Amino acid sequence: MTETRFSPTVLVCAGLTPGLRTRLITHLDLHPPDAVIDTEESTGLLARRTRRRAIDVDAVAPRLRSVHLPVIVADAGTVVAAVDVRRSTGPRPDLILGLWTRLVSPRQRLAARLTGPRDGLTAELLLARRPDHMIVADVARRGGPLIAVSGTDPIAVEVMTLALRDARSSSAPTGPGPWEDPLVQRATELDLGIKGPGEASIIASIGDDLAPNDQTPFHQLITRAAARAGIDSLVWSDS
Repeated sequence: MTETRFSPTVLVCAGLTPGLRTRLITHLDLHPPDAVIDTEESTGLLARRTRRRAIDVDAVAPRLRSVHLPVIVADAGTVVAAVDVRRSTGPRPDLILGLWTRLVSPRQRLAARLTGPRDGLTAELLLARRPDHMIVADVARRGGPLIAVSGTDPIAVEVMTLALRDARSSSAPTGPGPWEDPLVQRATELDLGIKGPGEASIIASIGDDLAPNDQTPFHQLITRAAARAGIDSLVWSDS
């Protein structure tokens, strides 16, 4: 008799409080994950105690032979990555494309940090196991409605997140657009997702705790972000 192997759903997140995590799962009508790795809370624990497996990437990665990921991520049937855009502070925070630097072995994490986004190893780490689904959470104001954008293409979700950060700013963006971001450019070179604007599809939703008329500013926020990211396929979810 062949044993059926359990293939869990693992949520890898950064900066999602348990309350926001629950809201997000309920709002998007997601199946609750079998395991959760919050990289912000457990980086030290991951570094010291997590059992990892070396995943061979020699055929696809220019400079890495293997990537050391937690066994639970390597064996997962589905990996969902999620970030909270509000807690992504600084000139270039870790978003979807940078999340795996928090999962790998300390040595690979340090190498990625030291080599920079454009010429470094950050994007190459995703070649070991790309997320199957990616979610970016936002709450427009404290205790306010939940905003979520999601997709299955890591580059599309990354550029949408960068654009959403710009759209949330009180001042008009003056820097280069999200497609000029060094880490995005490196990810496109590695064929981690779409190659440019116009190819992306993003799903967006707003919490149903607002009346339709009150949702207008948040629709406009997401629409502005999609325009800056060059996303012409923006699907509004009824969730």
